[in-house]
Amino acid sequence: DWDVHHGNGTQDIFYERNDVYFFSIHQSPLYPGTGSAHERGWGAGDGFTKNIPFAAGWGDDALLKTWRETIRPNLDDFQPQMVLISAGFDGDHRDPLGGLEYTPKGYETISRELVQWTEKHCQGRLISALEGGYNPQALAEDVRVHLETFV
Repeated sequence: DWDVHHGNGTQDIFYERNDVYFFSIHQSPLYPGTGSAHERGWGAGDGFTKNIPFAAGWGDDALLKTWRETIRPNLDDFQPQMVLISAGFDGDHRDPLGGLEYTPKGYETISRELVQWTEKHCQGRLISALEGGYNPQALAEDVRVHLETFV
């Protein structure tokens, strides 16, 4: 989940499960106020939730570094059968609600790397679900570059 807001609903669904690894990269502090790095799952799910709060102003470099150095190695170990992206584009630097500084190039790069990773590790099983984005022009551009990586 790379939406500017924490994926609290998705986290709640899988919080006690060890067959789903949930990652959320989000701006903090920001609504809904959840997503602390200390929220790691419960019971059998302990350690299968990873929240990565970003400060306002963080951009593509932080996003890509987090993917490459934290999320990808965890996925390598976990060996998922498929990847589901909660693809929110309200982290775009032009979005009026968030304070992250992602660019279309950043979304394109992380999308391309995710596509390549899933092709290598889980037969290309990748689902992308559109979430937020409150600047229509930015949203259109970000979604376009994201989807073009799938072709």
